[in-house]
Amino acid sequence: MSWVYWGIVVGLVAMVATFFVSIGLLYSNVKGAPKAPSGKIDERREAVTHASAGHRRAA
Repeated sequence: MSWVYWGIVVGLVAMVATFFVSIGLLYSNVKGAPKAPSGKIDERREAVTHASAGHRRAA
């Protein structure tokens, strides 16, 4: 087989591998994996509510 045929074979294998990897990533997100960690976002909201509540008490 010539190098052209090997290039076609390698290209097809790469396309099939990319397909299976993308399907695996899509189904891992469907199973309930969290999209964003609940660390700093929740802490910021709590900090804002505590600060605004303290300001209301002082006024």
